[in-house]
Amino acid sequence: MENNSPSSSFEKCSVCPEPGNGMHFGAYTCRACAAFFRRAAPRNSSKKCKNHLKFAQKCRFCRLQKCYEAGMNSENFQFCRDLIGAKAGSERKVIYRSMEQFVGRPHFVLSCNPEILILKKDVIDCWPLLEKAAGLMDMGSETPLFSKNRLMKLALALQQFQEAPSSQVRFVEKMGQNEVMSFFETDFLRATKWFTYLDEFRLLGKEQQILLMQGVWHVWARLQKLQMSAIGRRRGICDDNMVMVSHQNEFAVSDLNKIEVDMSWCTNYSNEEMRYFLDTSHDSYIYQVMDEMLALKPNDVELSYMMCQLCLHKSGEIDENQ
Repeated sequence: MENNSPSSSFEKCSVCPEPGNGMHFGAYTCRACAAFFRRAAPRNSSKKCKNHLKFAQKCRFCRLQKCYEAGMNSENFQFCRDLIGAKAGSERKVIYRSMEQFVGRPHFVLSCNPEILILKKDVIDCWPLLEKAAGLMDMGSETPLFSKNRLMKLALALQQFQEAPSSQVRFVEKMGQNEVMSFFETDFLRATKWFTYLDEFRLLGKEQQILLMQGVWHVWARLQKLQMSAIGRRRGICDDNMVMVSHQNEFAVSDLNKIEVDMSWCTNYSNEEMRYFLDTSHDSYIYQVMDEMLALKPNDVELSYMMCQLCLHKSGEIDENQ
């Protein structure tokens, strides 16, 4: 497609009243009309315009006829500039499929029906956890909270997860199946309990509540853990290279650079290979986001707003995709 600018930069488009941009398909037009002609000409629509005596730019037929009258020619189209619409016999880049694509199943987490497929890996039954969460939804908020608005009510509910009844601090040196499942269960149930203090959540049906928690609990848990790590640093409970969470009845602290990670229960990759996916260096995003949270110092009301905003936005994305 040629694009040679004329001597005058104020010359109008040959098709519409807008300023022209250059030579497109044999006529001096603007970019919009050139793009329109590129799309409309190959279709060769035969639908006539009822008001053909007066040119209307919104009419596709009239606009296309105006393009032809201006001297635009579809023979100047370049169909082989990319793979879309390429002629037969043109070379195409061969993308080799990985083993995961070939078998249709990733190495990391194997999701399957245990009654049909027999695996050597452990199968995680999530129904007991969902039943516990459903029980929390039925029971509602443990302590009726009265506040000026709903956001302050959520902030008061959040405070019960910011402290540990025991002042004991446990140093986590290994992260295996038992530890991962314990943290997952605690995070899921805490997120569910926190949402029971949101009046709009209580108005949803049980199935909608479960689907909402399945989609957003990890977002809530990550923010809560970042806040707890920032609190631990400010209180001097953990060092700058550590993370801290409030787990069950105690604080749990771990050094991501020294912790022993055992993922053999859910992946075919070795623990050394898994280190590639678990970036724990001080330049990783985990420490960067933690530093941002430490500098931000959000109070419980601000953190509750962040949780609501991100969780409900994530839920909206899931609903839109489904």
